[in-house]
Amino acid sequence: MLIAAPAHAQTAERPGINCAVRYEDCDREIAILEGAIRAHPHLAAVRRAIDDRLAEIAGTMTTAAALALDQDETRYRRSLRRDLFATADHTVLDEAALIDLHKRLERRLAWLGRITTGRAFEGRWVNASGDIIITRTARAHLAISANLAEIDFLKWTCELEGEGRVREHILRAELGDGEQLELRLGDGILQSTHVVRNFSKNCGANGHANGVWFRIAPEGAD
Repeated sequence: MLIAAPAHAQTAERPGINCAVRYEDCDREIAILEGAIRAHPHLAAVRRAIDDRLAEIAGTMTTAAALALDQDETRYRRSLRRDLFATADHTVLDEAALIDLHKRLERRLAWLGRITTGRAFEGRWVNASGDIIITRTARAHLAISANLAEIDFLKWTCELEGEGRVREHILRAELGDGEQLELRLGDGILQSTHVVRNFSKNCGANGHANGVWFRIAPEGAD
């Protein structure tokens, strides 16, 4: 059972920090979580395993792909701050929050353990925001299904479905109402560009499906 952070490991309270107003404050608030992780052996062990796995994956990637993965990890760690309600006025995580944090880190480690180099469009592609699943249809088209969310402040979510063909190394999936999702495969990763006329009918609050995605092997695959 995880225990609350010892007094000497508590982060000093910082009045006036507001991540929702000043984005740089997110980096200050995330230090609260990192301090809790360092202070607890169970959490620190999982963090080391995550860092080791990130280094292992990066060693098999191009520089551009490794940078994209590093940026995704940064976004994920920021999302932990929000999910666990770690704010400047709540500098100590209670036991329930520490247990939750441990489970989240374990899930992230398992996720990273299945990252592989993408050599074809088909399959499941993921990042910290959600996933894109690409399958081949009976008509030899490629169908896409994407579910994602803005993970810093949960401003919007997107649910996309469509299909298309690959031309000039780009999969252009028609989503209806003039929307397209353009997918480019390169460096073993997938880059998405969400093309809309005025606003997306598939995303709330002016959301979008732009991003970089990583191929994930099916559970149990070697």
